[in-house]
Amino acid sequence: DSEKQLADFMRFVKTNLSKQLGRIHGWSGPMLKRRYQAIPVSDEEEAQVDRLRYILEHGVKEGLVGRPADWPGVQCVLELTQGPSQPYGIWLERTAIWEAEQRGEELPKKERILRETMDLSPLPVWETRAAAKRDGAIREMVAEIEARGRELRGGSAPLGVRAILRQDPHSRPRSSKRSPAPIAHAATVEVWLAMKIAHQEVAAVYRRAAEHCKRDPSTTFPSGCFPPSAPFVARAGPVWA
Repeated sequence: DSEKQLADFMRFVKTNLSKQLGRIHGWSGPMLKRRYQAIPVSDEEEAQVDRLRYILEHGVKEGLVGRPADWPGVQCVLELTQGPSQPYGIWLERTAIWEAEQRGEELPKKERILRETMDLSPLPVWETRAAAKRDGAIREMVAEIEARGRELRGGSAPLGVRAILRQDPHSRPRSSKRSPAPIAHAATVEVWLAMKIAHQEVAAVYRRAAEHCKRDPSTTFPSGCFPPSAPFVARAGPVWA
């Protein structure tokens, strides 16, 4: 519903992913080094469909699996192509378990593990389209992704699910692709430029407000942004007195 809600959600997801995977694989610190960046997508149908295709083709275009639905990790291909259903996951209530242990109690199993479901919303440009037509369009997209994957592999078989699951989570690639994140996703240059200019204008207003805020904490910032925290207040005298 808002930028704040999105930021809170992504902080929750990244924090808990890092904690859980750290427990399983012996990692410390954050799992994803880059800070989360929400990249806006234009209201053009071509741009939104292109982003959906980009998500669905993960794993296939790299030659790891032959079909998007074969990916052994989190995915929602079947829910998007076979009618209304809800993907779900299992949530372990670690905080409640710890609190019960501190009280010398054992939390009942039905309170330890919760089933969390997720409602999938259609692309904004497809909200008025009939569900059957949306499912058909995505099925057609998936078929194109699979055909493109076979073409890229040149007749060879994909790596496969078993080989994927055998990968050492501590291994590192010889090289990694590094590129700056785009300011926005759009289908046409004109729309992309308009979104870029709007981004620059908001950034300029934000910088001016941040500078003015140093003198006047009541400064008004643009809507949908996060004002900087208050400045550090130094103490008088010895630091550790």
